[in-house]
Amino acid sequence: MKTLILGVPEITIIKGGLEMLLARSEIMSVAKEVINQYIMFILKKLGIWEKPENLIVKLGDSCDDMFGTCLTYFKDQKKNELAGAVVVLYINNITCIKILDWFRLPRLCMFSKKLLKRKILHVLAHELRHFWQYYTGEHKKYPRMTKGISQKVYLLEVDAENWAEEFLSAYVLKPKIARLSM
Repeated sequence: MKTLILGVPEITIIKGGLEMLLARSEIMSVAKEVINQYIMFILKKLGIWEKPENLIVKLGDSCDDMFGTCLTYFKDQKKNELAGAVVVLYINNITCIKILDWFRLPRLCMFSKKLLKRKILHVLAHELRHFWQYYTGEHKKYPRMTKGISQKVYLLEVDAENWAEEFLSAYVLKPKIARLSM
């Protein structure tokens, strides 16, 4: 008999002898499959026809409450030319809701490979949109600051989120699941 332990590498719940949640190995396998299957498709939809050598996509466990991040670095201080970028998808945050520092609850995508694929694809599309924003210089079009809050960051996030939702609705899995917050 397996024990319910949330936030550790193997997450399993037993109910009536049936495993309900996807195992960590299945989750990692699905994540790698989604990245390999869709990275070029997403980049082409963004107008990037070949995978740039300076783009790295990898899987991580957790970082604060983020589902993913796009870390960029430039060749100059004016951010005119992108030197490289690392897109990281945080699997623990994608699959679990952090309640306290030590307690996590499974999201709905932990119960279905289809939902998990869609969730990972959504995060991948969102983060690759951020890459595109810096790769093309689009990030420069947004204003710097507004009343102490970075309006630029907010507008870049809105753009990435909207593009990811439109991408999924148009090209991938339907029906649309509102923002996949669960």
